Amino acid sequence: MESIQRMIDVCHMLHDTGKVSGSGGNVSIRGEDGIWITPTGVSLGDVTEDNLVLLHWDESFEGDIRPSKEFRMHLGCYQRRPDVQALVHVHSLYAVALSCLLRPGDRIPAFFPGYVMRVNDLPMIPYLKPGCPELARQVGDIIETRNSVLLCNHGVVTVGKDMSQALNIMEEIEENAQLYFILNGRGHALSEEAIREITNG
Repeated sequence: MESIQRMIDVCHMLHDTGKVSGSGGNVSIRGEDGIWITPTGVSLGDVTEDNLVLLHWDESFEGDIRPSKEFRMHLGCYQRRPDVQALVHVHSLYAVALSCLLRPGDRIPAFFPGYVMRVNDLPMIPYLKPGCPELARQVGDIIETRNSVLLCNHGVVTVGKDMSQALNIMEEIEENAQLYFILNGRGHALSEEAIREITNG
């Protein structure tokens, strides 16, 4: 089980490296009685053990500090995937820019092997209001069978068997998105043959 201190360290790192700004983004880990999730309206750079929220499976919590407005999305992912121990949702610059440029159903080119191995075909769902039940449902539907999803005009959600896996997937997506803009139609993405070779081991 991930430690709370590890979660706090990751929150600070995401803020310090510009993967989130303001009070955007949210992070959680699975606990014994529910999930530990970041609070609403608080910068990830200011997350401490004292303002994390223990959110129970029935959506109840104790104290005056409210969980992130995306709490339903987090709960739904954990409930559908018993193997998931950590979830990261960020508004990283290049991934958000890519989500604004492309349309749901568009194929996102893969530019390097690590992206193929950890992400491959990245689905994107249409824009939905942050925190709404339909967003939670659509994210859960995708996370049930894979570890990442792009949210149109919003950001990216990644999950993992631990925090390191969730972070690695998020970073692969952001790097691939950055390459998309740097290349700007020049060069070439990995071929279908190369992708098959990578995915088939």
